[in-house]
Amino acid sequence: MRIPLRGGGADGAVGEAPAPAVTGTEISVGDAALLEPVLARLVGALAARRDIPVERLSDAVLLTDAIAVAAPGRFADGCVRFDLEESDDGVALRLGPMDEGGAEEVRRALELPDIGASIESLADELSVESGNDGDYLLISWR
Repeated sequence: MRIPLRGGGADGAVGEAPAPAVTGTEISVGDAALLEPVLARLVGALAARRDIPVERLSDAVLLTDAIAVAAPGRFADGCVRFDLEESDDGVALRLGPMDEGGAEEVRRALELPDIGASIESLADELSVESGNDGDYLLISWR
């Protein structure tokens, strides 16, 4: 889903090439302080649509809150970007691109050393991926 912030009339024409097909929701947040409320609400809404149990929904919100605290300083231009994909299996979040090493720093920030655990266990999968444009944090819930 792509929501244009600028329109060109009733037919939506803006004199530009059509946007590429998107299989999920792409979000850019210009102010890193908005990441927490935006991310928690979107993940929660998509998870609820997938009939994910309430406990798993709470896990997703807790994890996205922790990520929102750790991630904002990791984006070179201060603009936070993420993609949300929903499928029959659940919800997947792709956060980035971040500065080199940024996604791994966010992952380390999720650790709870006093109890020898990590908040990342609240996701079914959490991994780091490096691309030409930076690092990504990949999270999924089923």
